[in-house]
Amino acid sequence: ALDCARALVDGGTEQLVVHARTKVEGYKPPAHWEWVARVQEVVVVPVYANGDIWSLEDWRRCREVSGAENIMLGRGLVSRPDLARQIAAAEQGQSIAEMSWAEFQPTLVDFWQQARGKIAPRYAPGRLKQWLALLTRNYPEAVALFAALRRENDCARIDAMLGVDTVGIPVAALG
Repeated sequence: ALDCARALVDGGTEQLVVHARTKVEGYKPPAHWEWVARVQEVVVVPVYANGDIWSLEDWRRCREVSGAENIMLGRGLVSRPDLARQIAAAEQGQSIAEMSWAEFQPTLVDFWQQARGKIAPRYAPGRLKQWLALLTRNYPEAVALFAALRRENDCARIDAMLGVDTVGIPVAALG
């Protein structure tokens, strides 16, 4: 990892993101944030820590262990869509309430509408289910919705379950 980091910088890389896991480990916890610190010791470019940052507490621990000022969010942001906002507030010494399911629902409906418009009907439900599966980590409502949608592949029925009419307009917007 250290040799690769040096070679990347020697080749012109201006910043590095360290996933903090090996190829064999893939996405399996834990992320080895201490390796981010080791990489920072051997390069002169900004190093971003990545891996297993699912919450504000994880962000704090990652910064403490890695010494990294910068982070890159991946699945943590997908599972908690307001995580970046939470972190930005914490960096300013502020605290903001976590996004509720009710606040998040318009985003989920918008995602579904966009998926319906851009992805073949055969594949759109899978995209929604992938996101819902990650959302179950933080939202009990996502657990229930995922369970209800798990075996559903009919887009019109999913529209109805999400409160979206068949032309993709939220039922609530129809007044």
